Amino acid sequence: MNVVLLGNPNVGKSSLFSRLTGTRILTANFPGTTIGIKSGTLPCSQHTNHNLLDAPGIYSLLGNQSETEQSTMAILRHADAIVNVVDATHLERNLFLTMQLKELGLPVCLALNLSDEAEAQGIKIDTQKLSTILGIPVVATVSLTGSGAKELTETVTKLLHTHDGTHAKLQNFIEPSWDDIKKITQQVEVRAPQKPTAMQRLEKLTVSPFPGGIIAVLVLLSSFFLVGWLGGGIEDGIEAILQYTCTPLLLKLHALLAGIPFLQQLIVGTVHDGIINYGEAMGMLTSGIFIPLAKVAPVVTIFYAVLGLLEDCGYLPRLAVLADAMMHRFALHGFAVLPMMLGAGCSVTGIMATRMLTSKRQRIITSVLLSMTIPCTSQTAVIISLAGRIGTWYVVGIFGTLIFLWYTIGRILGSRQTQSYSEMLIEMPPYRLPRPSLLLPKLSYRLRNFFADAIPFTLVGIFVLLLFNYFEVFDMLGNSMAGPFSKLWGLPPQVMPVLMMGLFRKEIALSFLQGIALAPAQVFTTALLLSIYFPCISVYTILHREFGWRTLGAMVAFMFALSTVVGMCSHLAFSVLA
Repeated sequence: MNVVLLGNPNVGKSSLFSRLTGTRILTANFPGTTIGIKSGTLPCSQHTNHNLLDAPGIYSLLGNQSETEQSTMAILRHADAIVNVVDATHLERNLFLTMQLKELGLPVCLALNLSDEAEAQGIKIDTQKLSTILGIPVVATVSLTGSGAKELTETVTKLLHTHDGTHAKLQNFIEPSWDDIKKITQQVEVRAPQKPTAMQRLEKLTVSPFPGGIIAVLVLLSSFFLVGWLGGGIEDGIEAILQYTCTPLLLKLHALLAGIPFLQQLIVGTVHDGIINYGEAMGMLTSGIFIPLAKVAPVVTIFYAVLGLLEDCGYLPRLAVLADAMMHRFALHGFAVLPMMLGAGCSVTGIMATRMLTSKRQRIITSVLLSMTIPCTSQTAVIISLAGRIGTWYVVGIFGTLIFLWYTIGRILGSRQTQSYSEMLIEMPPYRLPRPSLLLPKLSYRLRNFFADAIPFTLVGIFVLLLFNYFEVFDMLGNSMAGPFSKLWGLPPQVMPVLMMGLFRKEIALSFLQGIALAPAQVFTTALLLSIYFPCISVYTILHREFGWRTLGAMVAFMFALSTVVGMCSHLAFSVLA
């Protein structure tokens, strides 16, 4: 049987899910769901287990407009019982959803979570009286410690025995009366007056424009630095291990395949004087392994660890509130700022992080912005290496242009949704100390999904590009574009194949460009073009995985048009200034 864990966002639902299921977590695919759903095993007895589904957090069943609400409704069609997780510190607000769940015609149990925090705030709730008034079982739980988890499991087992096999009634909901909910709360809840604690004062400071804005910048910069610094260190370590363990074997394989140049290049790639550069060798066993294993996986792992810390300590909702007003200009919510900032470390990481947004359109807008206007660490290195040698102001000019494009594209893409734009509703949980016992299972679950989804697509994409490189498709495309685009962009013809190679890795393009004599204006235009279109093959594969071929095709077309226009404007501006 299927037991659905349902409640408002930020009520400790995911933590309770981890407590009830342990490490027995899988990915559930249900018809009609567009958001990843966690499924686990709920051990009810020695011989009986049931499926526990962690539904997305929602505030009401009445809207049914967002992808989150639609996915939740799809999951409820498979439900045999519901565990409604409620925040004990905000009982009145949470009971609005509880009253709707009672109308579904399914067995419902209420998990009164965060009971310890309610007690610390001087809140006492009579669970027995609340159970009598609502007509459903009520169990006090603390997801962080596991208190009440055993009693909750036993209660769910009893509920399932009462289920007659009927399906949920998902139509003709009656909106609950807030007056009735308030009366229920007054009957069961007693609040003792308390002075604000130091932690509560900090909670208010971090959502105020000042100093909350400064704190947000420091948190984001620290997250970016941590992801980049640790990711770079792990990358260097993986490369050292590969050089020590794999290079001798690959050199022997390269020599054995000397009579078959096609396989030699495809499998091992380029070797210079007995040395393999794993990032630029362009072979399946060199670059094909190095890019997903050393370039992508470390930063994704650290990003998810940082994201888990921000989630569990309670800061993420406050960051979203601070950024919300600015993101409204792009028809986005405040949560979109985190993928964008982390996309500055790795675009793949940023695109994967857009899963926290509530709608596909918001995810697409955010992905377009961070793919085309927010340079990752590799692109930043290219900009500084190319433009830095001709003057600091050229570097400033490139980043200034990217900021202008970020704002302009965001306004254009967001303007189409201005009329139907919905405000962000979000719970503000108290600050808590993250616990490794909850962080590690969450990190493990996310990484398993990432490696299962992203790595195979990345390898396939790399394989295709390696074939293109071997048969000189990039050179042919670059040479065919050399005539018209050299004139439009004011670049020498030999730059065109290099720009095409930049689709694979920006560092590869940089190594080729260093051997071409370019004027300052040409360096500026080339660096700008390399920054605007997608940074690497990994981004293409992730975008395809997240949004499909049609959306990816539209993004590529938009990127190509934008690159053409920006290159023309750059060439024209320098021609006028000259």
